[in-house]
Amino acid sequence: MPENPDSDILLEHYRSLSERFTSQGNRLWMRFHYFLTGEAALLGAYLTRLADPSLSWPKTVLPLLGLFWTAVWFIVAAQDLWFYEQARKRLDAFKLKYIVSQFPAWDEDAEHYIVPRWKRPVCFKIPKCGVTTLASICPLLFVVLWVMIWILG
Repeated sequence: MPENPDSDILLEHYRSLSERFTSQGNRLWMRFHYFLTGEAALLGAYLTRLADPSLSWPKTVLPLLGLFWTAVWFIVAAQDLWFYEQARKRLDAFKLKYIVSQFPAWDEDAEHYIVPRWKRPVCFKIPKCGVTTLASICPLLFVVLWVMIWILG
């Protein structure tokens, strides 16, 4: 029997929160790649059909299908990002309350990496904007692309 069962429960809860955070991020990126592949396929179909001027339907149908696919992608990505951020918030709150309070050196947010000057053009972080935000931004970029294709097509 462990000497302090409460610490075992806290450790197990931390592991659970950490696993949920990690798995949510993995699912977010898996779906991102799935939708991006769909966008590439639709765009490829549109561009290859332009080579055959006898077909007029791809100029209308494929952009509309692209807009529909992009709308679904945005809804899924926005919800994925919400769940990811919620999992991060729970994990951070737990760390702050139970870990950092007992081990102040654990506070990773207090540590800042200084990027060497020569790496700064290709290695940087935009404050308050993680790379996971890209999961919701990309569909918006594809909306602009599909609208432009539809209008100019």
